[in-house]
Amino acid sequence: SQTTIRLGFKDANADYSLKIYNVRGELVYETSGIGKGYVDNCFGGNNLASGIYFCTMETGGKRFIRKILLLK
Repeated sequence: SQTTIRLGFKDANADYSLKIYNVRGELVYETSGIGKGYVDNCFGGNNLASGIYFCTMETGGKRFIRKILLLK
């Protein structure tokens, strides 16, 4: 019911923002911080249904978008 999203950073002390949206475009998870090396974020839990979600990560003026599938 939960998955871990691992973020890897080349630059030490990189500011980042991670947001996850459901297929309706509703924000269901958000976190931010300063990354160094690898940062693990746990996403899921009992309050989210199985389905497709979109993960957006912003760091260093760049945005990355990935589709993820949560299965329970």
